[in-house]
Amino acid sequence: HYLGEACMVFNRLDVDGSGGLDAKEMASFATALEEVEGGMARASFDALDGDRDGQLSGGELEAAALACGEALLAEADSNGDGVINFNEYMAWWAKRRLKQRINLEAECLDSGVDLKAGSGTGG
Repeated sequence: HYLGEACMVFNRLDVDGSGGLDAKEMASFATALEEVEGGMARASFDALDGDRDGQLSGGELEAAALACGEALLAEADSNGDGVINFNEYMAWWAKRRLKQRINLEAECLDSGVDLKAGSGTGG
């Protein structure tokens, strides 16, 4: 599975289809990655900064942790007993990974990446 994902990523980076990554493609990737990570970090920070003062207080972090814990409990506690055992956690984890894979495949399709090229045969 990971090899197929790696091939999809490679094919997306290999803009000119040469089968290799040149310095321009690597620089372009690094710039895009920095922009995405910066945007994700800003969105994450802003979501935690409840009073929008540009700082995260202990109370804001505690509220975020509580909300995350409650969301995880609601999603993963399949038998409704108020706790998550290891089997429930692993089922939640697998479901989460599947969602990530589906999102990655949808993103690849949206960007025109040939998913069949992920077999390692090249692009």
